[in-house]
Amino acid sequence: MEQGTFTMDQLKAMELVDDHGQPIIDPAHEKKTPEQAAATIVFGATSPLLHGIGGVYLKNNDVAPPRPHPLGPHPGR
Repeated sequence: MEQGTFTMDQLKAMELVDDHGQPIIDPAHEKKTPEQAAATIVFGATSPLLHGIGGVYLKNNDVAPPRPHPLGPHPGR
């Protein structure tokens, strides 16, 4: 098997394909079509709503809410 590839059994175990080998599409669990996955990139590149805004993370065609840093606040900030 080529490095970086998965067997059908592995894909089934990861719940990425069904018993017929078809992709499982479930955007609520980050399982998207290529078009759905690309939509946020296109949104970020073309949306006039983001004009003049930088340094933000995008998720699902929107600005992602800030999350606390896992190590706590940075000293001196």
